[in-house]
Amino acid sequence: MPGWSAEYRRSIRSSLVSFYGWAHSSGRCRMNPAALLPTVPVPQGVPRPAPETALRHALEHADERTLLMVSLAAYEACAEVRSRWCTAVM
Repeated sequence: MPGWSAEYRRSIRSSLVSFYGWAHSSGRCRMNPAALLPTVPVPQGVPRPAPETALRHALEHADERTLLMVSLAAYEACAEVRSRWCTAVM
């Protein structure tokens, strides 16, 4: 469908395959029309890290639960950058 993102088309296809797979296996329909649907290729996403100011603001103003989530996400992002840098250097 025009205007639908690849992620949305993949989600719709997945829902149809699941639903008609269930309907067919449970005898509610004689054939599975979704079985012939082609897969939807989704391009690799591009990372969009939060700016340093946004991270600092979140760390200064977050409640305890959100602070934990933001800290873990920031730590994981740093670990990913270190991993890629080490791989590129070696």
